[in-house]
Amino acid sequence: MNSNKDHYRAPDILALKDQASLLLENLKDLDLDDQVDACEALHSQADRLYQNLSKSLLE
Repeated sequence: MNSNKDHYRAPDILALKDQASLLLENLKDLDLDDQVDACEALHSQADRLYQNLSKSLLE
């Protein structure tokens, strides 16, 4: 039986972080400050999620 931990893979989390970084760069180029702030918050959340999941999966 697969555990819930099997559903979270580090490459998926890293891809999400990479996409958020790319979006942030594009929004900065378009001078969309409110969207940049939201994207930075999302990126920070993705980083915290990655750290928490990494710890959980390594236990």
